[in-house]
Amino acid sequence: MNYEPEDARYLSLHRGHALFVRDDEAPFISPELISQASLTAPIAELREKVQELKRIGYDELAVITCPGDDDILERWVEVMEGV
Repeated sequence: MNYEPEDARYLSLHRGHALFVRDDEAPFISPELISQASLTAPIAELREKVQELKRIGYDELAVITCPGDDDILERWVEVMEGV
């Protein structure tokens, strides 16, 4: 409720979304949260997670990339080749 402007709080809420953790979010971030809320894991584990998503009916996967992560697409190819 403290985000400003009052009529557009979403602007503050989503600042840094998928790019960095804001100071007010940092106390809530843990290894467990990262594991449960993202596809952040070693390649073999990522393959298992993607296979499970496919098994339960997902047919599309979007990957958010960040500046400076130059080989992200090659790494995802490596994950998906084993799915």
